Amino acid sequence: MTHIAHTVIASPALKTTVNVQRVEQALPEGLLLAKTMLELQHIRKFKQSYCSDDRPGVREFHDDGMDDYSYVMYAATAQGEITSSARLLLDTEHGFPEENHLPVAVHNMRKGGKRLAELGRLVITEDNKLNMLRQYYKGVFEIAMIEDIDVVLIVMKQRNLPSHKKMMAVDVLSTDMGRSWDAEQGELCLVAWDVKAEQPKFHQWIDRESAQFSQKEWNQYSPLHLGVMVSVQRELYQHTASRMYGKVLDLGCGSGRVMAYIQDNPRVESYTGVDSSEDMIQQASWLKEQLQLDKANLIHASIDEMTGQYDAVFSIHSFYSWPEQDRLLQHIYTLLAEDGTFVLVTPNDSFNVEKLSHTVRQELTGHPYLEAFMAINYSIATKAKAKGLYVPLDSLIERVRQAGFRVKTAHDQFFLGGASYLELGKSS
Repeated sequence: MTHIAHTVIASPALKTTVNVQRVEQALPEGLLLAKTMLELQHIRKFKQSYCSDDRPGVREFHDDGMDDYSYVMYAATAQGEITSSARLLLDTEHGFPEENHLPVAVHNMRKGGKRLAELGRLVITEDNKLNMLRQYYKGVFEIAMIEDIDVVLIVMKQRNLPSHKKMMAVDVLSTDMGRSWDAEQGELCLVAWDVKAEQPKFHQWIDRESAQFSQKEWNQYSPLHLGVMVSVQRELYQHTASRMYGKVLDLGCGSGRVMAYIQDNPRVESYTGVDSSEDMIQQASWLKEQLQLDKANLIHASIDEMTGQYDAVFSIHSFYSWPEQDRLLQHIYTLLAEDGTFVLVTPNDSFNVEKLSHTVRQELTGHPYLEAFMAINYSIATKAKAKGLYVPLDSLIERVRQAGFRVKTAHDQFFLGGASYLELGKSS
């Protein structure tokens, strides 16, 4: 493949203080973000020990990433000895270090409005290299979501290409990127990783069997969840609250905003809200006091820890984040009274982030939480869609039936068509 020099048209992508803080919080366990010159100097020495060749290209390898456009990650022992490192370089008007060797496809992606970054300078010396590689890819994905990156460019050994194509949404842009600088001298290729594409195998690999979203994310979301309300949310809460009766259980209650509508329903005898985020429950507890809703009980717990029988159960925009959805559906079946009602609402594959964002901005112009609210919701939605967690209505119906439920009502009329609403009962 022919490589040509291009006029770089990317806009500046200087890191912001807010995003650096978010990245630091989002990095997986075991990875650190280099923020000081001393840390960068230690990383440089570590890379020199890995590859001591003094060719100009290798010197660039040692120094690359020491700027305000790069996120440099590393891992270290308890004694402070660095054992691995990688950097994610944001695209700028200056281009990437290998700009003159990049194929025209990179230039075309820029012209098409794609936001790019480059993953490189990855060195792992730990014994458990596969586990650390998983952590680095997870960290890169989190940074890409925070920085709204569309495509991550990766120069890798050609022998590693099959495993990446099997797990990730990668396209080969060039098979002529020279040879690696380690002892193997392996042939290199350039791939473009579409981080926003649906790639369930990749997410299964980086998450293993853990929850789809971290407790840290939900805790950070809690004040925004309580402090912001738009019409599409209000419409859904009002309708769902009107369908409740008797002893009510809310699974994934968040900050408990639905309680404002539950209290107006005389058919509700008691309300129990459950959430795995402690901060969400704290927000809900504050709201309960404001509403003086004595019949409300708020519990910090996971769904599978709940016992008892409830006349009506509901879950609004929580299902997609459950780690073992089918097993939890079966557990909810045991919590529901024989003649009870279970209302399940979750985003579907028609969930339109851009359309909803436009609606939110129209309603919240001037709101002090607007940008923070938009950022975290965009991050959650983008990750959920990439992981294939927003399932079609037909697929959801099939899964609840397999768990033993009977479908009374099913439609997609909420959230501008982007949410599936199911009203369920037990099969007779």
